[in-house]
Amino acid sequence: MKSITFDGRIGANGAEVRTTKGGKPYVRFSVANNSFVNSQEKTEWFDVTSYDPHVIENRINVLTKGTYVIIGGQLNTEVNVKDGKVWVNQYVTASTIDVPYFKKGGDEQQGVQEIKQSIAEHEEGLSTYTPEKPAPNETKVKNTVNAPTPQETPDDDLPF
Repeated sequence: MKSITFDGRIGANGAEVRTTKGGKPYVRFSVANNSFVNSQEKTEWFDVTSYDPHVIENRINVLTKGTYVIIGGQLNTEVNVKDGKVWVNQYVTASTIDVPYFKKGGDEQQGVQEIKQSIAEHEEGLSTYTPEKPAPNETKVKNTVNAPTPQETPDDDLPF
């Protein structure tokens, strides 16, 4: 058995629930994994299948186009020749599908922009308060408290 763990983003069709000929439901979707080879970006596509009922029931709504996922499972490779061309298909039977709560490379800036926009929209609805400055000919009245000076404090009140 060849085990693999990789990350990537779900392809255009998102996840689909299908049924085997025997009536067993499963989830199928494609994941694009980007890597760099000799300073060139290379994209590999993996067809992912999961028979896990938890994924089918609880995660199918999250597994949509562009969602960042981390997949672990068994790797199967199939080579086909069609019209003189060689096609290599990589299939993964997933044992784990993780959907992290953080965003992956490049999304941080988009996330910051979304937060700034949200703050700006929130601030538009708030009233702003600026304190009024007194006119030059007005004088402020100072509140003073008559506190006893140290000489006026009787020695009898000291606790020691």
